[in-house]
Amino acid sequence: MLPQRVGEDEELRIDFGVRPLQSSSQGRSLVFRFLSAAALLLCAACSSNGGEMLREYAGSTFRPGQVWRYHTRPGEDSSTLTVLRVETHPTAGVVVHIAVDGVRVRTPAGGAATELGHLPVAEEALRRSVTEKVRDGAPTDRGMEGYREWRRAFDAGRGGVFTTTVAECVDFVERAATQGRKQ
Repeated sequence: MLPQRVGEDEELRIDFGVRPLQSSSQGRSLVFRFLSAAALLLCAACSSNGGEMLREYAGSTFRPGQVWRYHTRPGEDSSTLTVLRVETHPTAGVVVHIAVDGVRVRTPAGGAATELGHLPVAEEALRRSVTEKVRDGAPTDRGMEGYREWRRAFDAGRGGVFTTTVAECVDFVERAATQGRKQ
């Protein structure tokens, strides 16, 4: 199923749970807006869900509450990711929902975000990304608004799963967030 194109006067709003580094009223109310190109890219990596349901999955190496180091972008060596939830789907496979801390993602307002509260990543892509488990027992209740938004889109056949490394996911989010920003 191909995603529907979003017109210039429309927007697909997906909240990745990004918190701005700068404290401005515009920054605090930041919700990333993905225009047509970004919406197409987001959905390009996913299979149609065929109306089937996601369900929690305990058969993965990854478990909610784990904190991992991963192959980061340059300059973000201390960044870590936290596993929030693990689910399986008949066509999308195992989806690991993560939050990423210690990044510096440019925002449309010209500031920077230090965390991404929710990214749905294919288990295999996450395996290629992680380097070392740091600890267990981290809180898993963050990023839920972003998860719920993603889940609605996924259930409707419009939400995707990243199949690239976490560093590439962070790059994608930054490009999508700053696309069309006036320099």
